Amino acid sequence: MGDLVEDLLLLARLDQGRPLESSPVDLTALVLDAATAARAVEPDRPLRVEVGERPVVVTGDGNRLRQVVDNLLTNVREHTPPDAAVSVRLDAGPAMATLVVADEGPGWTRRPLDGSSTGSGRRIPPGGAPAWACRSSRK
Repeated sequence: MGDLVEDLLLLARLDQGRPLESSPVDLTALVLDAATAARAVEPDRPLRVEVGERPVVVTGDGNRLRQVVDNLLTNVREHTPPDAAVSVRLDAGPAMATLVVADEGPGWTRRPLDGSSTGSGRRIPPGGAPAWACRSSRK
């Protein structure tokens, strides 16, 4: 119930044009915590986490970033067989961090991403949607 209230408050803030929080976020710790939570929910699913030795710190809204990672891991749980392995990889360059969540589930039927409709009324841009990336404050 608390998550629902937080989501409604976020929508209200966005409607008012209020910006999301912007502060340093230890993305490495966030990813490791999200993976630990995913393992607790589904302990038998193979889950591999790859993070570097040094923490990756980005500027962003920590709660929303955690929500994104949790949503990606929830999608794996809800849309793939329980034995489908999942990997979470966090890479950092000088100006950008990249988070990749991939699963070995059966996938969807392939079709060209040519700007055609998704069936939900939304349009897919040619070349597909951009990957999630954050500007890193790591030096």
